Amino acid sequence: MIALRHHNGIRSMTRLEQARTEIVLLHEQIEAWFRGEAAPEALDALIACFDDDFAMVTVRGERLDRDSTRHLFARLGGARPGIAITIDDVAVTVDSPEGCMVSYREIQVLPDGSSNQRHSVAWLSTAELGRPRWRFLQETSIPQAA
Repeated sequence: MIALRHHNGIRSMTRLEQARTEIVLLHEQIEAWFRGEAAPEALDALIACFDDDFAMVTVRGERLDRDSTRHLFARLGGARPGIAITIDDVAVTVDSPEGCMVSYREIQVLPDGSSNQRHSVAWLSTAELGRPRWRFLQETSIPQAA
C-alpha cells in the first residue's frame, strides 16, 4: 500500500486514493508521450505499467493485447502536441486482495479546442511493491453534445 504524508504523520492510502493516483500517473505518462515531450525510453516505462496478459478494448471496439498496445503507443508518440488529458469521476467498483476494478472519465483536449471524452473501466492488479499493474481496460466514447 502506498503511503501519503498527512498532517498527523504518514498514513496508508485508501484503495480509492491508490486507484486515482495510478490512473493519473499513467495518464501523465501518456500525455507526455502523445505531446512528444518524453524520451524514447519512456515507451518502455509506459508499457511496464501493463501486465504481461494485458487486454484492452478501444473506443472503436478493437481488442488489443500488450504488444498491440505497445505498437499503438509507438505510433502515437509525438502525434498530439499540446494535448491535455484530465481524469475525473474515479470510483472503485470491486475491491479484492488481487486488485480492484475502477471506473473513471477521461477528457482529452487538443490545442485547437477540439476534445473527446470516454468512460473507462479497468482492472488494476495489486502489486506487493510499487505501482499496481493494469490487467484490463475498456474505453467507451461519450458522444459530443450537439
